[in-house]
Parts: sequence; C-alpha cells; structure tokens
Amino acid sequence: ASLNGWLKSMLSINRATTTMQNSLHAKISAALASLDRDNVCAAINELNALKNQIEAQTGKKVSEDAAAELLQYITNVQTFLVIASGVGSC
Repeated sequence: ASLNGWLKSMLSINRATTTMQNSLHAKISAALASLDRDNVCAAINELNALKNQIEAQTGKKVSEDAAAELLQYITNVQTFLVIASGVGSC
C-alpha cells in the first residue's frame, strides 16, 4: 500500500478534519516527489514537517490515537530511508 493510501485509511471517519487530511496528503506528496528525484534528505525534511504539523494539531484537528500511530509510522519510514539510502544524517 502507498503512504498516501495508508494515511487516507488512518484518517478516515472522525480522526482528522478534511482540511487537515488534504494538508497532510500534500506533505506526503512533496516527500514522495523528493524521493522520485533521489533527494532523500529533502524527503526526510518533508516528513519532519509532516510530523510537526501532526504534533501541533493533535487533539485539535487530528485525534490523539491517529496522531500517535501516524508519528510512529512516519518515524519508521524516516529510519528506513536513512538506512536504505546510507545518507547518514541530513
């Protein structure tokens, strides 16, 4: 499953507002576009922006349970990208 598909299922019914879902999808799309250009550090930075937005909206526009799952998943993706690409740090 794609990252966008996973996010859509995570945020279904009452877990995040539609506006918030669109904003999160935009950040994931930007990260995926960076990966398409082989720019792992930019993708990781986009995912950091995504995490920051989720943290800022937890309990407001994103439910607490969805936020916890999303943040863990995004951290796992970032770790995988660093290991798989061998970039070390960005």
